Amino acid sequence: MKISIRRANEDDLDAVLSLYYDTVKVINSKHYSPEQIEAWLDDETRPERFLLKINEQLFYVCMNEIGELLGFSSISKDGYLDLLYASTTHQRNGVGTLLLEQMLVASKIYRFKRIDADVSITAVPFFLSKGFEIQEEQVIERNGVKLTNIRMTKYYTLEN
Repeated sequence: MKISIRRANEDDLDAVLSLYYDTVKVINSKHYSPEQIEAWLDDETRPERFLLKINEQLFYVCMNEIGELLGFSSISKDGYLDLLYASTTHQRNGVGTLLLEQMLVASKIYRFKRIDADVSITAVPFFLSKGFEIQEEQVIERNGVKLTNIRMTKYYTLEN
């Protein structure tokens, strides 16, 4: 399968949102209750916020040769890894790694000293395997429901 990564544009919004919702519902259900998943996804402003991220962040999509979205990632220009998602059918086959490598390219361009991310419990092993360190467990509240995520950091030097 031929895979490519490119900057996202507004035309990608529907596919990005669909992949996001599907991935959270399926993959994150291993570590979060149905009530937590519902609270996580219940946000009427999400399309507008994702569109803003596409336009303002370094936002990339990973596509196969037939134009199917396999995953996406975004990083702010101050080094916050905001989003990193692989589709439910493309977990554990390198999509997340390719997207994270794209974020590390941004680190070199912008000379970040560190990349911070708020990571789901489900994604912690992936990020640990890529050199991120756990900083702290965080409890956030969405629509009155408490969810746990993990603040992780990758310290970055121009040598790595």
